[in-house]
Amino acid sequence: MISPVPSPRVFRFGVFELDACRGELRKYGLKIRIGQPSLKLLLKLLQCPGQLLSREELGRQLMPSGGCGDSDCSLNKAICQLRHVLGDSASSPRYIETVANEGYRFIPLPESSSVSPAHGRSPRRLEFIAVLPLVSQTVDPEFEYVGAQVVSRVINRLSRMPEMRVLAHSTVKRYRHTEADPQTVGRTLGVQGIVAGEILRHDDNLIVEMELIDTTDGAHLWGMHVEQPWPVTASGTEQIAEQIVRDLQPVLAHKRKPLDLHSRNADETHLSAA
Repeated sequence: MISPVPSPRVFRFGVFELDACRGELRKYGLKIRIGQPSLKLLLKLLQCPGQLLSREELGRQLMPSGGCGDSDCSLNKAICQLRHVLGDSASSPRYIETVANEGYRFIPLPESSSVSPAHGRSPRRLEFIAVLPLVSQTVDPEFEYVGAQVVSRVINRLSRMPEMRVLAHSTVKRYRHTEADPQTVGRTLGVQGIVAGEILRHDDNLIVEMELIDTTDGAHLWGMHVEQPWPVTASGTEQIAEQIVRDLQPVLAHKRKPLDLHSRNADETHLSAA
């Protein structure tokens, strides 16, 4: 008699992991605050990777005894919060794909394990990155100006990190209207990581979606979602850049190669002797 395969306790995807037993979503091992409806929705999607789940089925998962209108509203709110937490985008999804008038599908196949990520393979250290111009579907000079200012400020701040090389804005700005995927651009530029994103308007808000991509395998290493009221002032642009860098720096610092004090001392001794 064949025993049924047990459902995984921990689902891993990108930099996230969902512990089904504890009901916790973690990013880089740190617990993230997320509402129970969004957590239940994510678990359901992770249990059926690559499978299209209808809105009706997901609505029943969130509100088994609720009415149709209530379940639709709850589902929309849960999806919105889930994308915000994951740094995902409906227009360019990495995790949750929307199938118009039908439902949703979880894109990657999650890696399941009960072992803590601290015991897994160490991530590749990134010491040379590029921040690409933000992609925009709106042809508006003011819109493009704001995007360019955000990228320029992010580059300036990241370039101050010890032992971190960041390509200059003048080097990457020619990729503003390119249709090549970030991984290909990164390999062309010879960098280890690419920070890429999209800038768009929704109602009266400016939205910036950012992600860090490993150019070796195209892996998603980090992502975030930033909003500011439109039109954006100079201080608003500064705030967007500051939020991005504040969230990204710990990731890059974690992956940065530690300073080799022995080698440094040896070099200094050699120079002194010379």
